[in-house]
Amino acid sequence: SWVALSLMDGIGCVTLCQLLRRFESPAGVFAASKSQLKEVVDDKIASCIAKGLDETAVAPTPTWLSNSHNHIITLADSLY
Repeated sequence: SWVALSLMDGIGCVTLCQLLRRFESPAGVFAASKSQLKEVVDDKIASCIAKGLDETAVAPTPTWLSNSHNHIITLADSLY
């Protein structure tokens, strides 16, 4: 979910932080209704999130992570 959110058009660091502050986790963001999302983001982004995870966008992630030099560090990670 972290990767899917970070790859969505229109969601940068500030927007991602706003969404997480409001919905507490990526799962919470994806579980929110479109009207709840629109309290934080514009209609276009809310519609994109409301469609759910984009499996094709995140599909390359496992291959990328198989390289020992690549890591995902989320905002919830103590290393961030």
